[in-house]
Amino acid sequence: AGVNKGTLSATGGGTLNISGQLTSSTGSAVNLNGAGGTVNINSATLLGTINGASGTTLVFGGNNAFNATTITANLDLSTNNTARILMQGANTVTGNISLGTSGANTGLDIYSTNDALTINGNLTGFGNVYQDGTGGFLTSNGAISANVGGKTLALAQTNTVVNGTAQATNGATLLLSNTTNNGAISATGAGSVVGIAGAAGVNKGTLSATGGGTLNI
Repeated sequence: AGVNKGTLSATGGGTLNISGQLTSSTGSAVNLNGAGGTVNINSATLLGTINGASGTTLVFGGNNAFNATTITANLDLSTNNTARILMQGANTVTGNISLGTSGANTGLDIYSTNDALTINGNLTGFGNVYQDGTGGFLTSNGAISANVGGKTLALAQTNTVVNGTAQATNGATLLLSNTTNNGAISATGAGSVVGIAGAAGVNKGTLSATGGGTLNI
């Protein structure tokens, strides 16, 4: 279990590998600088406040966990297609998340009622955002984009809130369940499909299908 009060860096083509537990000390943050390098997070638990310098992307592999974590960095779950992050407590990501996972128990797992993920950047790609238990919360304040042709991005929590946009493009499929839409949900382009299911859905924004896209409600 590590406590860092300084900066961990991988620059100029260098590589920083983090596993185990990384915790910020009370009142401070863990600072990661991966600009020009690679920061690998493999089978790790991140707790507290994690700040990434501009251009920092964290590349995830194996089974990981966020526990009441606030993180400012881009997250890559597409380089390793079996990567998983378990969300425990209230977690916030200010940065973009690239998802490209396949198979059971991969992707983002917002476990149960007491667990939540707020994304203040964009979520793109394919794979699963799901819950092993019941009652998980996902709030998106940026863009959700299923944008890989022939692939599906499935958001299957008990509670999903779209405050920005959610779209399927390039012949991809976006599956939403139990969604409160305060923004815009769209299927754009031939073969692009958005499916919305669940009894708890509320629409306060716009729903559209254009250019040969399909919207299923």
